[in-house]
Amino acid sequence: QVPDLVLIDMDMPELTGLDVVRRVAAKNLDVKMLPLSGHADPEYVMGTLEAGASGYVMKNESLSTIVSAVKSVLSGGVYISPRVSQQIVTRRLHSHNRERAVEDSLDRLVAIGITPRLLKVLRLVGKGDNNEEIGEKLYKSAHTIRNQVDRLKTLSGQRWRPALVAWTWRIGVYDVDQREYEDIWEENERIRKVHAQEAREEEEAARIAAEKAAQDQNS
Repeated sequence: QVPDLVLIDMDMPELTGLDVVRRVAAKNLDVKMLPLSGHADPEYVMGTLEAGASGYVMKNESLSTIVSAVKSVLSGGVYISPRVSQQIVTRRLHSHNRERAVEDSLDRLVAIGITPRLLKVLRLVGKGDNNEEIGEKLYKSAHTIRNQVDRLKTLSGQRWRPALVAWTWRIGVYDVDQREYEDIWEENERIRKVHAQEAREEEEAARIAAEKAAQDQNS
């Protein structure tokens, strides 16, 4: 019988915790994996989430925190140790090319089709909220949020929710101002519609010209 959740020691002597995560994920078992680790390196944590883990807890966390993490993961959320989250935020804030990184984030989100509405959902997914929690905050049903999360996974190319959480960090979602993004999206939509209208007009002009040429040839 497959358990609902497995706590994985990431510092085992022979087979590493990351190897365990990858092997279990490869079997497509319906089980949540929650690593316990002494490593807080953001890249290692994100790699663990991308491999299939449902969260990441530091070994020095209190027992009550670990219990909360288990409950969060079992409810469909993704729990990340605050220590890890803070390191990611600090690293982004002190980046030498932060302004350029923000511009890249904006461009990429727009390019793959993340609408302003989806961006709101993505922000909450990245914070580890489950569908019910997101729905309550955005006044949407859990069913609607589940569909939007599936859409986000498709657009971002991520197989599972924890990997989507890691992706929000990698792409810098929290550096993007929601209002600014909405303005950029609206402008891009306006330009897209103008180009679409121009394309239709060109097609219509070409059709009329072809008909006229055919008439002239027949006369």
